[in-house]
Amino acid sequence: MPLFFFASGYIYKERNILNDLKKRLLTIIVPYIVFGILCWIYWAMFERHFRESTYSILENAFGILTGEY
Repeated sequence: MPLFFFASGYIYKERNILNDLKKRLLTIIVPYIVFGILCWIYWAMFERHFRESTYSILENAFGILTGEY
């Protein structure tokens, strides 16, 4: 564990916070939302017809995008 902190401090580069947040948004949040929408479309078109589900389409979309399901 101390070696990890030493190594991370050794290779740390100061960056602009706004650029770092933008990069994280594009690399983490956007794929998460796209994958959630694709899963919701699949569920709405196929899965809800074959499985017993008590959720409405809007409840399921909100649950997927918030990470509840």
